Amino acid sequence: MTIRYSLPLLAVALSLSGCAVSQQRYEAGRTALEGSPKLKQEAINQCTKDTKSKSSEKLKVLAMLANTSTAAVPKVLCTRVYNAWANGRLTYQDYKSGMTGNPTPATIKIIQGR
Repeated sequence: MTIRYSLPLLAVALSLSGCAVSQQRYEAGRTALEGSPKLKQEAINQCTKDTKSKSSEKLKVLAMLANTSTAAVPKVLCTRVYNAWANGRLTYQDYKSGMTGNPTPATIKIIQGR
């Protein structure tokens, strides 16, 4: 299993990842993140690094969506998403919708920290 398949953070301006994964791999990833704080932290760190490379315009939009500063958005966003994935709040259906550019209300709430 590769943890580098960055969570889909939906095309809500975000597009962190590449390929979609199957539901089985998604759930296996969730279980791995849930059971290993070190693994989850490494995934958050990688996501943060990847998100920092987004254009300043995308980061501004994400910062507004996440209710945080542009400087803080990579860490805040990745932490919220990976925590939601690990604890089951970000469902596979939310993930799939985000991958197609149609984020669900639940996904928006996760990004906003609600």
